[in-house]
Amino acid sequence: MRPVPILLLLAGCLLLTACAGSGPVGGPVDPPPVVTLRPCRHPTEFLPEAGQGDWELIAGRIGDELIRCRAEKAVLGEWVEGVIGGDRVGLGGVP
Repeated sequence: MRPVPILLLLAGCLLLTACAGSGPVGGPVDPPPVVTLRPCRHPTEFLPEAGQGDWELIAGRIGDELIRCRAEKAVLGEWVEGVIGGDRVGLGGVP
């Protein structure tokens, strides 16, 4: 085959595939809740200096922080699933 017909076929295929259906889907995505973007505190932040502090209280504070952090990250996970999963949660009200 000559190069000219091949180029014409290639150009025709490119024009046919560049339809409006190949654009982005949906509308603008709402940002995730701001509170979910906060980093979790490291457990060493709760440790007192050597020989000070009530260990039961310290363990309770660490546990409370882990529970709070897990709850925030679960909300972030739900937001991501809504954006990726296609059930339109967090997609700016796009039907």
